[in-house]
Amino acid sequence: MKHEELKEQVNSIEVEEIKKGVGQRPKIGEIYYFLGDNGRIYDTEWEGSEEDLFRFNTGNCFKTEQEAKEYKEDISKTAERVNYEQTRNT
Repeated sequence: MKHEELKEQVNSIEVEEIKKGVGQRPKIGEIYYFLGDNGRIYDTEWEGSEEDLFRFNTGNCFKTEQEAKEYKEDISKTAERVNYEQTRNT
């Protein structure tokens, strides 16, 4: 697979992954789940804060813990593919 084809495929996957998390914004006081930068899944109460809005707008805001786990698995698979292709092409 050529570098440009791989890049296009990864970009397409990333867009789809982001879209999965974007849905209806939680209401004030509702619990939602997100993937932390350490790879752990957290729950928190929606306050409409800058952090809440950033998570929502980037597709990292889920109604259930299961949705967040699936997102984490998808992101991990994408990262593995990218790392594999990068090592193959160097």
